[in-house]
Amino acid sequence: QLMTARASPNTVLELGKDYVAQRDGEAIKLCEEWCEVARVDHAPEAILAQIDSCGGCALAKVVRVGLFGDTAEVQLR
Repeated sequence: QLMTARASPNTVLELGKDYVAQRDGEAIKLCEEWCEVARVDHAPEAILAQIDSCGGCALAKVVRVGLFGDTAEVQLR
């Protein structure tokens, strides 16, 4: 299932790159090393449950980057 992530300020998300997805309440934050690079607000409950079942984090791959680079479609791996 695809989710739309909003990039953090001054961040460029790369097509095909994997980021660590961590649950943050009802949202998912995408991190590279220790830095949050994007966020999925109001994530679907099924995806939150999937992350919980993996111990609280999973890999998410960028499958499409928005025209202005401020959003991206990501998919859990």
